Amino acid sequence: MEASGGNRNNYAWQLLDDGGSGLVISSGNVISGTAPSPGSYGLTVQVSDGSQSAARSFVLTVSASDDAPLSITNTSLPSASADTRYVTILEAQGGSGNYQWALLEADGTGLALNSDGILSGTVNNPGTYGLTFEVNDGQSTERLSLTLTVEDGGPQALTIITELLPDATTTIYAAVLEAEGGVGPYTWSLLADPNNSGFDLRSTGALVGTTPAPGQYALTVQVTDSEGTSVTRTLGLVVVGGPSPAVVIITDENLPPGQVNRHYATVLRATGGTGGEYTWTLLETQTLSGGPSAGLALDSTFGVLSWQSADVRAGVYELTVQANRLPGSDTSAAVKTFTLQIN
Repeated sequence: MEASGGNRNNYAWQLLDDGGSGLVISSGNVISGTAPSPGSYGLTVQVSDGSQSAARSFVLTVSASDDAPLSITNTSLPSASADTRYVTILEAQGGSGNYQWALLEADGTGLALNSDGILSGTVNNPGTYGLTFEVNDGQSTERLSLTLTVEDGGPQALTIITELLPDATTTIYAAVLEAEGGVGPYTWSLLADPNNSGFDLRSTGALVGTTPAPGQYALTVQVTDSEGTSVTRTLGLVVVGGPSPAVVIITDENLPPGQVNRHYATVLRATGGTGGEYTWTLLETQTLSGGPSAGLALDSTFGVLSWQSADVRAGVYELTVQANRLPGSDTSAAVKTFTLQIN
């Protein structure tokens, strides 16, 4: 594997998802191992230089070592949810191993199939659909029809989507909080203001008031939809000036839940210190119940916590994370423990 940019001397490679191939990657960027059974395998590789990382997915095709006939190995398609992005990989075996895929019948789903066999897209309506695929290896062609079941995703859960409040730099402060999902209209309220900022949160979601003394403030807000469903979130607010406020990780300790065999990703947030960037570190992971959590990864630059789909296992996991200010701003740091449930 090859990469460019960043600090080349500090490249560290990691195979986040081997697609069931059993292959490994060395620190010197070489993927190796015993070739698995003929077919197509989805691999996800990550490279980091100590301050930033990048990941990319590839499809590895293993050719048959004999004259086995070309065939499509998929016997069914994973179910999809309406209005939710869908991705799955079709696999073949035998033949020459030089596979080219095509979608002959989409049945109105709007899904697309690329030449590597990756089927993706978003289906808007629940129902049962018949899809027909074709694979060609340059010598022969095979076709297969499979049924895709699209389930009703149901109403979107009520969520506060405001993650960070803008810093207060003027005498009069104003910001608008936002939510999505549930059934509108929304009603907002301020549940806790432990540092006595004096701000007022109006029912419309407008946060207003006279800027208090410089420092770090934590506000716990609540939004309620028209059916009485409520959610809360704690937001950090920095009033600029005076001593640098402490770094605070403001993401709730109970992370959004995930699903088995579906890619998981969420963004961790912090506030405080000086400047506006942090270095994130995953200090420890523990399995409270279920399988091992070895596939969890934390992007050091952007705070993106992810787990590749093929490795996501049911269970309850505890993660300890640290957020540091970048060198040159200050040395303050915060540590917080999170709980993640995979169903």
